[in-house]
Amino acid sequence: MATLVAAASASTAPSSGERETVRDTLWFSRLYEESVDTVYRYAYVLVRNAERAEDVTADVFLKAWRSRDSLRSEEAAQAWLMTIARNSAMSVLRSQREDIDLGAIAEPEDNTLDPCHGVLAEFDAGRLQDAIRQLTAEQQAVVFLRFFEGLRHEQVAERLGSNANAIRAVQFRALARLRKLLQGESVVHAH
Repeated sequence: MATLVAAASASTAPSSGERETVRDTLWFSRLYEESVDTVYRYAYVLVRNAERAEDVTADVFLKAWRSRDSLRSEEAAQAWLMTIARNSAMSVLRSQREDIDLGAIAEPEDNTLDPCHGVLAEFDAGRLQDAIRQLTAEQQAVVFLRFFEGLRHEQVAERLGSNANAIRAVQFRALARLRKLLQGESVVHAH
């Protein structure tokens, strides 16, 4: 009888693979809750359509779940999701051949705190849209998180798996490049 009870309890105890799946599910649930709004907003900025942004967001989390074993560290999860989001949105844009509509994005409430306000305020959204698309993927992500999400350098660094000084440098180069593009100077396309 004791052998039967031991065998029954052994068969109901979760295996290490089952425990790992539960742990993955809990981690991924937290990641989803923390990130879904940011991923959706980023997708919306890129595809400028609510339904397509929802589709991109769903695609991002599906791809992330399927490739969760490729994530090197949990600290890089936000950067990983933003990369997946950008790639998914770009696939949608390539298939739709539509432009990004930055005019649908609300302006920062306090423009005195916005370091690019003076440079960008005089340019229309169409020119700004074209200029932002010519930035590198890293520069686009930093500009989006800093100026459209309103995050501090430290928060952007955490999301992108970098450090605040590196984010400041990327932002500086991005704003300098935007300034040149918007002023009509010839800038070599960097990707």
